[in-house]
Amino acid sequence: MDANAPGAGTGPGPVDGAPATRVGDPLSSWVTAAGGWGAGLCLAGIVGAGALQVCFRYVFNAPLRWPEEVSRLLLVWLTYLGALVLPESRLHVAVDALYDRLPPPARRGADLLTDLLGVAFHGTLVVAGLWLAAAIDGIRLPALQLPLSLLVGVLPVAAALQVYLHAAAVVRWLRGVAGPPGGER
Repeated sequence: MDANAPGAGTGPGPVDGAPATRVGDPLSSWVTAAGGWGAGLCLAGIVGAGALQVCFRYVFNAPLRWPEEVSRLLLVWLTYLGALVLPESRLHVAVDALYDRLPPPARRGADLLTDLLGVAFHGTLVVAGLWLAAAIDGIRLPALQLPLSLLVGVLPVAAALQVYLHAAAVVRWLRGVAGPPGGER
């Protein structure tokens, strides 16, 4: 890409032809990257647990009890860790029919509103996640005998990181450092 091209310096897009990511602070970039890597490792764990279960069930005729619980645990973690990638890359679910017709200043306003709502929503998830983890304290997963709070413990942690990512984006918007021109997604 030409260094003088529109959007240059904002980082590569997630796929060819996709818009560039927003300019973020180093911690936001680290959280986003860690979320992506964490989600990838969870996916690898799910595939590994599934393959191990198939092998033991059909090759050795001795099914294991724990791979299903491991897969369920990792799927929940994959979901919340993978969601950490979305605020920086602007790949979250959106209705673009109206957004694409807005002029650039209105797009910036819509993006700011999205991040403000993200702070409020994920802040609520932090509180609800902490309450849920406390409510199920003492319950154990049957096969693994791990606390059930390990399954839902990722919710308040990931939600708190989402609050940070959205709040950092709001600060960038207010400082005028908002990433791609026009608030592109």
